[in-house]
Amino acid sequence: MRFYTFLMAATLALAISACGTNSGNGPDLSYTGSLAAATGKYNITMTDLVGPHKGRSLVRLHVTSVDDAAAEPTGIEGLDLSVSVLMQMSGGTNHSTPIGGIAEEGNGDYLVSIYYLMSTMMNGMKMGDWEIGVTVDAETATFNPAVDMTMDTPFVKLQNESDAIGDGSGSEEKRPWYLFNESCVGSGDNHTLTIFLTAQESLQSFPSVPTGRNLTSANGNSWLVESLSIKASTDKTNWLTMRELGGGYYRVSGLTGLTDGVSGEIYISMSVNGNDYTTDGASVSGENGYQTFTVTPGSEM
Repeated sequence: MRFYTFLMAATLALAISACGTNSGNGPDLSYTGSLAAATGKYNITMTDLVGPHKGRSLVRLHVTSVDDAAAEPTGIEGLDLSVSVLMQMSGGTNHSTPIGGIAEEGNGDYLVSIYYLMSTMMNGMKMGDWEIGVTVDAETATFNPAVDMTMDTPFVKLQNESDAIGDGSGSEEKRPWYLFNESCVGSGDNHTLTIFLTAQESLQSFPSVPTGRNLTSANGNSWLVESLSIKASTDKTNWLTMRELGGGYYRVSGLTGLTDGVSGEIYISMSVNGNDYTTDGASVSGENGYQTFTVTPGSEM
């Protein structure tokens, strides 16, 4: 398997019974929610394997030549693809969203995870249009999927008052760190939670955060993520430390108290370089010291 940006194969091809994502042993590969577009050289089909919905969506891109007139054109392997995502807001400021790496499956198929920060519609009102650009050989095909809401928690946000970024208007704001619910597998009293961690640099930049990532502060200075601790609990008493998988992915096993098909809660706390991150950015004081994922193990979305 060929990787264009670092992403563990086990994550992109993950066999998941996701908390609030999908059930069974993996993505529902029978789902055929596909969109098609073309560049000057290539026909590209985008199929959502998980999603599209707020939070993690798994997309398969299938690439063939526009000159291939066969009933079933041959997929093209070995391409250097890039993917960009933009939310064109109806009445506000456009913004991007976090994206995972691109992994080649073979036969002209490429997988990418897109982590949508918002749905297309909210409370019956259209928020804007999502635009996905897939670029190959300097040519871009454009897709406009309709992104749905989810029942469970797609992501949570943590901040620290000393970690600020520019807001684009000359002022500062507390940097949002987004923890996405990647998957939850297991049964009984042994569930495994995987998350994808990103930190906002600007409205157009949401890099994943492994240990060793350089980030930029509001005054333009670069700083290094030297240490990062993420912990999970189902009872707010017993906290388990998530292990780092690489590429911004973190995982913890042995979570108890969850029941398949029943809504439950997983609590998440985080510290970066020894500094606690909270729901409001202030010092830890009770419930602001952790965020809450509402999950339904084994539920179908």
